[in-house]
Amino acid sequence: MAEHLEADYWSTGSAQFVGSAGHASYAVLDLAGGTDSARIKAYEAIRGQLAAPGLTSRAGGQIPTEAAINKEVTSDIGRAEGISMPALLILLLVIFGSLAAASLPLAIGGIGILGSFAALRLLTLVTDVSIYSINITTILGLGLAWAWA
Repeated sequence: MAEHLEADYWSTGSAQFVGSAGHASYAVLDLAGGTDSARIKAYEAIRGQLAAPGLTSRAGGQIPTEAAINKEVTSDIGRAEGISMPALLILLLVIFGSLAAASLPLAIGGIGILGSFAALRLLTLVTDVSIYSINITTILGLGLAWAWA
């Protein structure tokens, strides 16, 4: 990963890189990678090195923002599924009247979701796959299982 410094105050001498009070500065980095996912990996690899003791450091731009969104979406999906699965099981128990009948749609949905995750993983070896494909896979897996039941 060959990240390099594009521009900063010390390399350019430009006052545009210094805040109005003279206590802040910024630097422009060029992250290695031809795709956003490659640049996110490069950013994650150097993120810890961007801070210096005694200084406040913030990263901005498309790649840090996209990395933060991906992290938050992944966390939110896990939390939503942790809440919705037990609620769905209770609802299915009320509708079908027995645990065996209620667990069948969940089992079918779970198998469909796992199969789709496996297919998505294979796709990631060849091309970029959106983080939102996890949401779509879960929704479709449970929806199709519900329709099948």
